[in-house]
Amino acid sequence: MSARLPMTAISHDWPAAPARLKPAADEVHVWSAALDRSPAEAADLSRYLSQEERDRAARFRHAGARSEFIIARALLRLLLGECLGLEPRRVQFSQTSRGKPRLADSEAPLCFNVSHSHGMALFALTGRCEVGVDVERIRPFSDEMGLADRFFTPREAAALRALDTPRRLETFFRLWTRKEAYLKAHGLGLSFGLERVEVSHTEDDPAHVVHIDGDHEAATAWSLRTLAPASGYVGALALQAHDYRLFCWRLPDFS
Repeated sequence: MSARLPMTAISHDWPAAPARLKPAADEVHVWSAALDRSPAEAADLSRYLSQEERDRAARFRHAGARSEFIIARALLRLLLGECLGLEPRRVQFSQTSRGKPRLADSEAPLCFNVSHSHGMALFALTGRCEVGVDVERIRPFSDEMGLADRFFTPREAAALRALDTPRRLETFFRLWTRKEAYLKAHGLGLSFGLERVEVSHTEDDPAHVVHIDGDHEAATAWSLRTLAPASGYVGALALQAHDYRLFCWRLPDFS
């Protein structure tokens, strides 16, 4: 099966999740969730967090960032709990040798990844292999070309420089999320270097990894998919597989 399947994920109109939440062996599921909830809702959801997670939340100085962390983490626990048949507080996490979060039970055939940005969260889940997801709200900032020259490859930066401002901004975040999704799937941090991974950058070129540290053959093992969970947001999904079916859902209301 080709990796460049019909882009059902491009639509902003993701349907509500089905009753069966756990992905089949050949599936990757991505859920979107709004994080702009009331303080009372955030406080209620915090009951699902572990003490370590509550301690982490308390270290956020900005109330909005603290609330988004609490809500995203609680929703992840609720989602995984539904898939595994566990009470959310019983879901246990560990880390890979590179620091990537994973389920503590190594027998659980589920890999997951989470990203959130300015009120929107994406949760990717599959039994296929390690997965990475990233989302960003498209928003203006003062020096996108400075960041592009620092974190993008010369070809990517040149392509950005040739665009007008509105298209440049959207393309910047499209490239950024593709690179981040790859690094997260691989379990690498930003310290690895976004500029060491080149991704497709033109609108008519399907999302894919062009090369990794100049290695074009290694890049062919990876698939990238563009995600658009809501107007004004762009995201990407990455995994080291091509033979999978992608489904995008809105996270159900667990309350």
